[in-house]
Amino acid sequence: MEWSDLAETDRTVENIVREMRAALSKADIQGPYILMPHSVSGIYSMYYADQYPEEVKAVIGIDPTLPGALDYFNESPPSMPGFLKYVAPSGIGRLALMIDSRNFLPEAGEGTYSKENLDQTKAISAWKGYNRNVVAEANAIKKNIDQTKDMAFPADMPVLFFTKEQARRLLMGRTMSHSLKRSSRLNQRAGWCRWTAITISTGPVQWK
Repeated sequence: MEWSDLAETDRTVENIVREMRAALSKADIQGPYILMPHSVSGIYSMYYADQYPEEVKAVIGIDPTLPGALDYFNESPPSMPGFLKYVAPSGIGRLALMIDSRNFLPEAGEGTYSKENLDQTKAISAWKGYNRNVVAEANAIKKNIDQTKDMAFPADMPVLFFTKEQARRLLMGRTMSHSLKRSSRLNQRAGWCRWTAITISTGPVQWK
């Protein structure tokens, strides 16, 4: 997103998916597509697959957030204060990166990303980090979840999720993989989707 031009439209799920479809069309990339959502874009993939099933061949998510996640984990929707949209234009973001870049870089083991990858991430963060679209999108998450909570992946659509189990676990035994499976079940109108999750841990890969 932060490579993208800034949009003047509201950050609704309808507008975001419409812009995705327009970009694919303009680039002359023909569907059907395999969607690969991460984080909040899981909500957009749900909307895309529900509204335009003929355009989606499969969904492969990497720690995606689905509409039922907040209720399942009993969490409040995230939000960002409006002043953050001034971080990049004012140069504060560049200064913060110079002082300590750790909060701007992906969490990964040593050697996972090359120096070129990390330098590129720093440059993007200084240039467009926390821009007005990012802030507006964060503050629209609750509305977009409400918009998609009754939608579904089509029953004949292959769905594969990768999730790091330790990322979210509550005392009641609630886990990310169970949250994804539960959301897929609850959102199925026409039976079961062809659903699989792979839990990534410090040990061997576990199939659920």
